[in-house]
Amino acid sequence: MGSSSEAPAGADARVSEPETFANEWERHWLPRAPLAGRAKASGYYRTTRERALTLPYIEANPAVLRSLVVTDHDGGDADLQAELAGLPAPSYVALNPATRAGHIVYALHTPVVLTDAARRAPVNLLARIEHGLVSSLGGDVAYGGRITKNPQHVQDHLALWGPSTAVYGLRDLAAALDRIGALPGAGKPREHVTTSAVGRNVALFDDVRRWSYRRRGDYTSPSEWDRDVFAWAWQHNETVIAENFTRGPLSAGEVQHLARSVSRWTWRKILRTFAEEQAERGRRGGLRTAARGGVRNLAQHAVPSVDRGAVVGAAAPVRKVVARIVSGEERGDVRVEYVAPGLSVELGRAVVPVQRSRTAREAAERVGVSERTVRRVIAEPRAAFEGRTAERRARVVELRAAGLSQQDVAGQLGVSVRTVQGDERAARLARAVDNRLGPRTI
Repeated sequence: MGSSSEAPAGADARVSEPETFANEWERHWLPRAPLAGRAKASGYYRTTRERALTLPYIEANPAVLRSLVVTDHDGGDADLQAELAGLPAPSYVALNPATRAGHIVYALHTPVVLTDAARRAPVNLLARIEHGLVSSLGGDVAYGGRITKNPQHVQDHLALWGPSTAVYGLRDLAAALDRIGALPGAGKPREHVTTSAVGRNVALFDDVRRWSYRRRGDYTSPSEWDRDVFAWAWQHNETVIAENFTRGPLSAGEVQHLARSVSRWTWRKILRTFAEEQAERGRRGGLRTAARGGVRNLAQHAVPSVDRGAVVGAAAPVRKVVARIVSGEERGDVRVEYVAPGLSVELGRAVVPVQRSRTAREAAERVGVSERTVRRVIAEPRAAFEGRTAERRARVVELRAAGLSQQDVAGQLGVSVRTVQGDERAARLARAVDNRLGPRTI
């Protein structure tokens, strides 16, 4: 920290540069008609920039922009906190001369926009930076960031100016905080950026957009949609946001900007109900699987006992049918004959109706598709599965009645001990139901 000094006599004024941020401050202080007041406890009123500069307390940033990142340090030696923490020099520190408490301020190269048209990535990063500065500089977690000490009001405040180069990008500040381990993780703003004023905006935006995705398709009137999005956002702001953030809820204007951003985007982009949207995503995923020969790969990995030549020969028509099934172009009791013998199925059932020799999870991991895709494409017909299960269950009961242990039965039938135990339980339950119902007469 330092103060501006006179240029050496005879120095060329054209090549001289300002040595402190004092000469740059008004360019980064952006409110056009700022709030200003004579004392922290008194009221704040809108006024001109010229009038505001004569008062000790002023609005730091416009409501929709952040160009000055202010941290309120209530302890002494506020001017030393950045150096002790290992952070870059602040743009300036506005001190209380008596207590040495004050506002530690970093100016941004490019202001961060907070309106409904703003990109969310800079807003999210700013929230993480604010939280990191509060934790590393010993900042007041309840400070709202709206009103700051006027560094040009020398009667009440002592301004310690940083160098003229002390203007930072978001990535500069984020990298500095990351080096000292003070940058919170991305995501989960209600856990990671609870002391950030902008963090409230980030958390509310994430919650409102997630809520809106499932409900947009239920509305046909844009005005009704706008109204309900704002109503939900306001209620969420007054409850969840107010309880989870040290700086309290957002103002009504900020909530309105945010809700309008979400409602307008979702109205333009989401044209289906949530169930229809999920079905469409599944359809596109199925088409991608079919396009890369997914059925052939699945058949080779999930049913290695099937004739490889027959499966490969059936691959082309199978791919087409999978695409038609997923896209919903065919319905009803339509049957499709494949090139390979024995691979004739009804649409709506598995494309390859044979028993898998591997689990759906194992086949999905080998091929790189979901388990649901495996089950949809290759699965034993239900009737065959139930018949085979009934035969095995009867055989388990018979062998156990003959005195064999569960391990011996499992080894003889080629199944696990758990399967044998499950078959015994199912058989006991079936007998209990029959005994309770008794003989039935017509």
